[in-house]
Amino acid sequence: MALTLYFAPMACSLASRIALYEADIPADYRRVTLQSKEIEGGGNYYDVTAKGQVPTLVLGDGTALTENAAVLQYIADLAPAGALAPAPGGFARYELQSWLSYVGSEVHKQVFWTLFAPTSPPEAKEFVKTLIPAKMAYLNGKLAGRTALVAERFSVADAYLTWALMLLKRIGTDLAAWPNVDAYFAANTERSAVRRAVSDEMALQANT
Repeated sequence: MALTLYFAPMACSLASRIALYEADIPADYRRVTLQSKEIEGGGNYYDVTAKGQVPTLVLGDGTALTENAAVLQYIADLAPAGALAPAPGGFARYELQSWLSYVGSEVHKQVFWTLFAPTSPPEAKEFVKTLIPAKMAYLNGKLAGRTALVAERFSVADAYLTWALMLLKRIGTDLAAWPNVDAYFAANTERSAVRRAVSDEMALQANT
């Protein structure tokens, strides 16, 4: 099945690229400029999705799927069984969904959306930074001795959290304050698919 991933370099859509690379699933990659909604090579991104946000995964029949949790699980279900997500219906799959929800709501939307939204007042940005230590402390407790969130195996939830931790580091968060998180991040950023995805998107970002 032909897939097209609409992405912005080093945005949350990086998690979907990591998942596609991990599963060795071929896809076309269409770059989006989020500010203008222009698609590289031509087109307006609002014609792909009225949400105007990445990622969007377009299937071979033209169906478009949005939202990180949905896109990541769809990719995982295309991969060999168990490679990127536990099988549907089992408790571990609900754990995966729980982690995708946590990263999406507690870190991605609550922290990053406020920090990077052009309309956020300075006071809101400073306040949201005060929430980061508690979130890192929670993760630190859950990640003791672990390099994967679910079933002791790298999953799409790890792809999403690894991206989020990258962005936390970029805004000045010192992960060394939470040793388990730091070790988890170090292990996952050494994965070949993660390194390749980051390298590809950093190169695109540098050429902007």
